[in-house]
Amino acid sequence: KPIGYRNQPNFINAVICIKSTLTSLKLLKILLEIENQCGRKRSFKNAPRSIDLDLLIFKSLKVQLKGPPKLIIPHPQMHRRAFVLKPLIEIDPNCIIPGLGQASIKLKNCHSQKIECFKQKPLVDLINN
Repeated sequence: KPIGYRNQPNFINAVICIKSTLTSLKLLKILLEIENQCGRKRSFKNAPRSIDLDLLIFKSLKVQLKGPPKLIIPHPQMHRRAFVLKPLIEIDPNCIIPGLGQASIKLKNCHSQKIECFKQKPLVDLINN
């Protein structure tokens, strides 16, 4: 369910892990450009959106840039959101959130948040079929 502005449809959240030689700021700028190309309009905070790409963690860094674009790593609310922590732990069970600790422990603090999980075929299967 949406957080903040709730008058919008439910949506799917996912987490991916990538390897990159980009800086955190350059990666963020690319994510913002992808959002723009997908038609995202930032009319107000938490407005309905076609896509939302967040940079959650970048190596073991803690970053705060006022921007634009604004960049805070780790994502300032990720440790409070089961819909972020659950898929993150699925791809990295030992994930440490810089400055905050073990992601799996943070997920236990979100036990009252209801999320519906479903498994997709591995991406390689989708590409090959």
